[in-house]
Amino acid sequence: MIERIFRDWEKLDMRGGAIRIGGKVVAFSIGSIGRPDTAYIHFEKADTDYDGLYVAQCKYVAASAFPEVKYINREEDLGIPGLRQSKGSYHPIAMVDKYKIEFV
Repeated sequence: MIERIFRDWEKLDMRGGAIRIGGKVVAFSIGSIGRPDTAYIHFEKADTDYDGLYVAQCKYVAASAFPEVKYINREEDLGIPGLRQSKGSYHPIAMVDKYKIEFV
């Protein structure tokens, strides 16, 4: 899906940004405006060899790609404890409870 977004970037209403170190992209984020006051970050990827890269990416993309919004929705954490904890560290105004549905 990420490759498809990059391929069709001009056709989509997406925004984003990247961090390069030594000419190499080490982090990027892609998002869009959902409501006038809210941006949705659809994808975030960063090289975990660099401490603080996700935090830096979040800060700089929010400031440069979405300066007009009041809220940033970091979207799905897939119920993965580390991702959920990370999202919580940004002190969100709300988080959706997670449920698991099993078909028997």
